[in-house]
Amino acid sequence: MYIKLIRYSTYNLDIFFDKDDNLLKKIKIIVFSGNYASTNIIIKNNKINIDYLPIDVYKLSFIDDKDNIHTSKYNYGMICYNCESDKDDINAKNIDLKDLLSNNHKIILGSKSNIIWDFNIDNLISLRLIYDIIECIPHTSDIFKFIREIGKLINYNDDYGIVYGCWKNNIQLNNNRSLFEILQNFCNFRNKLIYGQCFTFAAILCGIFRNINIPSRCVTCYNACHDGDNDGNICQKEGNFERFTKNPDNNKDDFIWNFHIWTECFIKGKWYAIDSSPVYRNKDNECIIGPSNINNIKNNNFKDNYDVNIFSSTVDNINNKYKNINIYTYNNNKLINITKNYKNI
Repeated sequence: MYIKLIRYSTYNLDIFFDKDDNLLKKIKIIVFSGNYASTNIIIKNNKINIDYLPIDVYKLSFIDDKDNIHTSKYNYGMICYNCESDKDDINAKNIDLKDLLSNNHKIILGSKSNIIWDFNIDNLISLRLIYDIIECIPHTSDIFKFIREIGKLINYNDDYGIVYGCWKNNIQLNNNRSLFEILQNFCNFRNKLIYGQCFTFAAILCGIFRNINIPSRCVTCYNACHDGDNDGNICQKEGNFERFTKNPDNNKDDFIWNFHIWTECFIKGKWYAIDSSPVYRNKDNECIIGPSNINNIKNNNFKDNYDVNIFSSTVDNINNKYKNINIYTYNNNKLINITKNYKNI
């Protein structure tokens, strides 16, 4: 069984052991054995305080006064971020977290209609699947590298991940709107989801973030620019159209998309944009863009290490030729225009 544990939090030992367990009085230390050595586990008055531990799943056990190791009835605890602690990497005390960590999220499509996506927050089986996903990526204590690695795993096009971006007319359409079912299919059978819509990539990434307590949402950019040659100058050659006629991985033309969707996540007290779809490749030839500081996108500050130039081109901040670019998201069930977050208008 898996339980969700929040960093910089205190838990009663009853969470891990039966109240009638006689060994409870003889506990010396909780042992977290996983990819990392035991660290920063403090016991006081039959409570444990989970200080800084890398985001991961750990096997829970305890040592009695004879140095015998006992495994608890709960086998695993997954350490997740603490949004409300000044010590942790999120620092989201000043924003409303209710909608950004909720089970359902509205995603806006090109027609300004919306779909509801189910994230199965705090479902123990979903937590096990999230663990399988995290186990697939390199472990790091740097939150920017960590979420970038998660984003890289979303697409199959270059690293055999969860979704295969396919823009052919005869693609296998899948109307699945549940993160749980998609991850279950991938983790249990390594079956990729074949789909060409950017909202699928964005929603899966958003759901994984929410399950490990990273506030996140999907945003929709209307008339998004595609800078095929990545020179910052958008030349509209092919006019507006709704879908790629070929894989954008191989498309070097510039044009205007009718809409594009990516994910925003809130870390270090700021909003960051991250695009896990195979629309662009970054400077390392990987299908992941970001996490890019949104304020840096707005001001064309390319000193950011994570692909600000590509997002700046997408919203046409470099030349500012296209005036009808607008960016929307849902917040507490209300449609809001966040274009001013990305553009100086």
